[in-house]
Amino acid sequence: EHDAAELYQQMHHYWIELNLGRLTEQEAIRLYENHLGISATKFAKLMDEFKKHQVPIPGSIELLQQLQAIGMNLYSITDNI
Repeated sequence: EHDAAELYQQMHHYWIELNLGRLTEQEAIRLYENHLGISATKFAKLMDEFKKHQVPIPGSIELLQQLQAIGMNLYSITDNI
């Protein structure tokens, strides 16, 4: 229903704000609904699809648990933005 490049341009700012923790998921969904005309239900489904595809690298959870068990400080970085 939307041109992908145009939708990306319109979504990008909100997506960055969401990734930076400046918006909650519900706030972002409301903004997308109000500013882009995408229903909250449809956008919530899209968010669920994004989450389904963000899976940990095999073995990473176990490694983090082992590091935490020995008292290592753990930090996280992402390339989502």
